[in-house]
Amino acid sequence: MQTGSPDLPGVGGRRRHAGARRGAALAALAIGVALTALLGACGGTLPANGGEIDPAELDVDADADADTDAGVPVEADTDAAETPSDADASAGETDGRGDVDGTTVDAVAADTAVAADTAVAADTAVAADTAVAADAAVAADTADTPDASCGDGCGAGGMLRGVNVAGAEFGEQHVPGVHGTDYLWPSPDNGYSFGYFVAKGMNVYRLPFLWERLQPTLRQPFDGAELARLTATVADYRAAGVTVILDPHNYARYRGQVINESAVTSADLADLWTRLATLYANDPQIIFGLMNEPHDMDSGHWLAAANAAIAAIRAAGADNLVLVPGNHWTGAHSWSASYIPENQRNGVVMQGVVDPADHFAFEVHQYLDATYAGVDPACQSTTIGATVMAPFTAWLRAHGYKAFLGEFGAGADSVCLAALLNIVAHVEDNADVYLGWTYWAAGPWWAGYFTSLEPDAGGDKPQMNALEPWLP
Repeated sequence: MQTGSPDLPGVGGRRRHAGARRGAALAALAIGVALTALLGACGGTLPANGGEIDPAELDVDADADADTDAGVPVEADTDAAETPSDADASAGETDGRGDVDGTTVDAVAADTAVAADTAVAADTAVAADTAVAADAAVAADTADTPDASCGDGCGAGGMLRGVNVAGAEFGEQHVPGVHGTDYLWPSPDNGYSFGYFVAKGMNVYRLPFLWERLQPTLRQPFDGAELARLTATVADYRAAGVTVILDPHNYARYRGQVINESAVTSADLADLWTRLATLYANDPQIIFGLMNEPHDMDSGHWLAAANAAIAAIRAAGADNLVLVPGNHWTGAHSWSASYIPENQRNGVVMQGVVDPADHFAFEVHQYLDATYAGVDPACQSTTIGATVMAPFTAWLRAHGYKAFLGEFGAGADSVCLAALLNIVAHVEDNADVYLGWTYWAAGPWWAGYFTSLEPDAGGDKPQMNALEPWLP
């Protein structure tokens, strides 16, 4: 989902225990719905809706500063239709979304193979100079931390359970923008409810950020100030012993240009991931999320970019878990949808993912409103989550894959609270193919949106009550 805040002008963008199973969830569901009804009857109200890398040791531009616009072109005005504050937010995310042009996967692979291979070799040259220092720093910082690499899931009951922490990806119309005004990296010192979610038992945090801010020029060093913010945020979470998912929240675009359908190529994404993999290679608390929600592009073009990025990560010596999204906003409901031409369906094309380490899972997103876009507080039904997830779950099992539910969210009425319990129960009850989930979203700048999990003066949001039965 594209993040944003209607409250900030100029800010764009958008189980109890492991042994408890569906019986416990259904009991919690009945209590939750009853409490919701009781609150309404009583006049109550519900909402309407780890160790740090020293940047000095890395290949970064120490003189660059993400807080100024000097020398960096402003990002094109793209994806604005998806921001929660935009009346047209759902236009691109209906269940028929995903324009295609019929280009075959084989043709794309042939067109990009040489470029991807060359890119990996070139991109890893930079990593070779710094890998020893970076890996040593990571090893020293993580020596006493638990293994949270989650190849088979982790946390109580073998599941990752957590939340997206929105903020650093905000202000995509203001790049680089001003930190604290246009966007905000999560920190216990700037309003983020860090301790709250850790105390609730959430063990994974998906961290969205903008590629253009971190790397103002393609295939060049990271911006020093922005890198320092990223590493500081990751260090805060690692110190708490939880897992972080790095999420370039870019929709398979860089400054609005679609990867492999513009001057931006697979090699550029490979370079980004070479640098990130060098930072956090084999860190047991870091998961690599390749990209947020590729859409409106040829699926083969996205596959070529994903494979180039995975190859670059492995060439950098990193065995971290990689989360691979599909095209078409990576919706679970549309993964194998018949209305998408066969050679563009994720269920067909994404079987072409190649990982030399065989340590990846597919990342899907699934909202529960009429357009599956997360822009309407109303949910389709109390069982819509399991209904639309079931075909994808069957596909995973049939093909021997695993997946992670990276985004889902809903409003706070009784139907939506039941629907949230339903979709999480589906993931938990199919733990042989799911590694876990992260709800969308938390963060003080996201607090007013109807899917927000950020606590307010009254305490827990109703959605937390729907998720909490699954937390250890």
